[in-house]
Amino acid sequence: MKNKETMHLWVLDFNDKAVYKYAVMLYADESEYLKMLEDVGHELSKIEWMISPYDEAIDATTDLRDCTKEFFLQSLQRPTADLRQFPRTEKTAYKMSTNTDR
Repeated sequence: MKNKETMHLWVLDFNDKAVYKYAVMLYADESEYLKMLEDVGHELSKIEWMISPYDEAIDATTDLRDCTKEFFLQSLQRPTADLRQFPRTEKTAYKMSTNTDR
């Protein structure tokens, strides 16, 4: 008898603008997941999905950059790289001038 492992099927549904989590058995054939997703009402062309061992989403909010006005003003005071050290080729300069003329 095969030991079926339970995993979590996470679905990002662009129709509903929602994330769904389903407890599923681990299958070798992805068509089993696709059939299940259609059966519960997901439109396959409008979703992204993945199998994961994790039953909770990772809250990475603290990893986001501080986008406050104070942070922006401080970043303006930091030294930046001198862009003159990266020479542009003739082709790049032409493309840039063409894009600005449109």
